[in-house]
Amino acid sequence: ILVDGKCAPPLAVFQNAQGESEALVISRNSLGNDELYHVAREPLSDSGWNICGLGAHPMAIAVADSQMLWAVGTDRQFWQNQAGRWSQTVAPLPDGAYVPEPSISGSPAYVPLALGNDGIVRAVDSQGRLYAYDPTQNAPQGQWNLVACPYPLATAPVGGGDSFWAISNSQIVQYSAGTWQISDFPGEMVQQVCVGTDGSVWALDTQGNLYQWTNQQWQQISTAPQLLMLSVVTADQMWGISFNSPIAIWTGNGQTWALDSQAPPIGAIGMTGPQPQISTAADGTVWCIDSSGMPWRCISRRGPQWQRLMLPTGMSGFTATEGVAAVVVGKDQKALQAFYVRGEKLYQAQANPLGTWREFQRLGAGGTSLGITHQQDTGEMFVYGIDSKGNLITSRESNNYALYTFNAYGTLAGASVQINALSHEAWFTAAVMDGQLYVQWGSADSPLASGPCPGQMMSVTRSVQGGAAPSNLASLVPMPWLQTPVG
Repeated sequence: ILVDGKCAPPLAVFQNAQGESEALVISRNSLGNDELYHVAREPLSDSGWNICGLGAHPMAIAVADSQMLWAVGTDRQFWQNQAGRWSQTVAPLPDGAYVPEPSISGSPAYVPLALGNDGIVRAVDSQGRLYAYDPTQNAPQGQWNLVACPYPLATAPVGGGDSFWAISNSQIVQYSAGTWQISDFPGEMVQQVCVGTDGSVWALDTQGNLYQWTNQQWQQISTAPQLLMLSVVTADQMWGISFNSPIAIWTGNGQTWALDSQAPPIGAIGMTGPQPQISTAADGTVWCIDSSGMPWRCISRRGPQWQRLMLPTGMSGFTATEGVAAVVVGKDQKALQAFYVRGEKLYQAQANPLGTWREFQRLGAGGTSLGITHQQDTGEMFVYGIDSKGNLITSRESNNYALYTFNAYGTLAGASVQINALSHEAWFTAAVMDGQLYVQWGSADSPLASGPCPGQMMSVTRSVQGGAAPSNLASLVPMPWLQTPVG
């Protein structure tokens, strides 16, 4: 992977949960933007590594069989997993050749996707228009065919042959005998509609209640658990993700349900980041996406056997737009944290136990010369940098990384800065400005407050050997600052 050396710093190396080295690097993507990529260990790949955009994951999935999965990624591109290998086999939708906004400013632009019982892949664009793609007829990177539909769709139609079901404006719509019509739904607003290979039709409302289409009407199944998502093979083989957090996978036949004790840890539902997905094939194969964005496959051989799959190599994530200018990574008392400047603002992302990342929060105005230090007496993590006005910015773990600005009278503009913290009351700040070394002493509350000129750095004119200090310095090398008590 090519690293953009113009960024400062352009990469951050860290250790994963297994103690192995990984990195976040800034590299130019297909959109021409500097994107943040995760160079991760991946035992499922041929090289032992995988590279994808920070937070990249499949957002919607549709299963063909045990060896083939269709997915839409965070990059709004269509991906196909065949025998464990990802590829892009069809072009984006006409309005889909762009990357969605970051997850913290709203849910990523979701592309509804479904694979019908007739083998046709169907998707809906941001305007609710329906498109179809026939994998058996179209060549790789084939184009989508626009399908006439009188309703703006919120979900891709499910079913096959002459009967399809979808959702439009929170109502169920049915296609039959060449016409579309609304199906009256008795529950809360409809969340999902599913069709089994046996023709059975099922729906979930926004409260997680399950309904079946029987005798031309919807009947609630009171014995089913509250479900966030449903996938149906037949009326006797159904899979769902439970509505309550932390969520889990349930298997059942409509009336009787049981937890799948062998299922992967789907995790808790979050307001941001990946949302769990589940999809089944006619042969009974089950695929799911957990709340970290990781794909899993279940093959029933003497009982359910779940296998993790690798993320699609090269898929863009939530930093694909605006351009990333700097990145640092550190581990606080909770998890690995990444801090990066994107679009002149400073952001925080957090790693989950499986090693994938989600964008956590926007901290404020961005900066340069980002760095991380741990206070030596408590281990608390601090992030620091220089804002656009040449002042010092810091944030601390104990304050949820709220951003603080300390007036340096603009003197730090373009400087390389390093902070070391012995205790809350003993901070040491060093900076290289115009080739000269400058220092200042202070505290966590006032890093530049001590000395005869508070807020300003003091020039180092002599070296420890007594000669003149060098005047052609370029940057500082981060090293721990140690102080040995006298006596």
